[in-house]
Amino acid sequence: MLGQKTVSDQELIQALKSGGAAKERYEYLLYRLHMDFVRKRPRKYKLTDEEARDAYTDAFLIVIDHITSGRFRGESSIKTYLSRIFRNKCVDRARKNSTIKVDWMDEFPDLEDTSKDFLRKMIGEEMVAGLRKHLEAIGEKCKELLLLSGSGFSPQEVAEKMGFKTPKSASSQRYKCMEKLKQEIEKYTNPG
Repeated sequence: MLGQKTVSDQELIQALKSGGAAKERYEYLLYRLHMDFVRKRPRKYKLTDEEARDAYTDAFLIVIDHITSGRFRGESSIKTYLSRIFRNKCVDRARKNSTIKVDWMDEFPDLEDTSKDFLRKMIGEEMVAGLRKHLEAIGEKCKELLLLSGSGFSPQEVAEKMGFKTPKSASSQRYKCMEKLKQEIEKYTNPG
């Protein structure tokens, strides 16, 4: 019976598949029967009440669709099936809440990237000849990497051109090469 809390899964399935007013009544009954999922939701997902209700509603609509379309095979009870889908929806919402979008960084996050400014300053001054001499001193690979970076190539492009596995590897190596170049220049500008 509809007024009772104990409705068999078979009765629910038949009513939901039948359509019409009976379907609406049994949808409402099924929705209300397991609302305690929202209250008892797993606390580890750190969802608000509203997020938990939304997850429950999403799960409920999926269950109704699966029952009416025949995708629900009855291998578990409707309550268990709804519980699993609800848990998955909670996980989805928790992941969505915790996903921090990080853009790829051109340099280490704790280091200030002054290499491009430094390179531009050096090129802009009358020290181009000296810079070439210093670039030769730090090695061919470093020279090529710094010239590509200084010419405006992105870390992704530098990684592809020079055979680095990741853009982050290229940036890391560029930083090391830049430090070598700075040390090389300092040897000649601050002897002692």
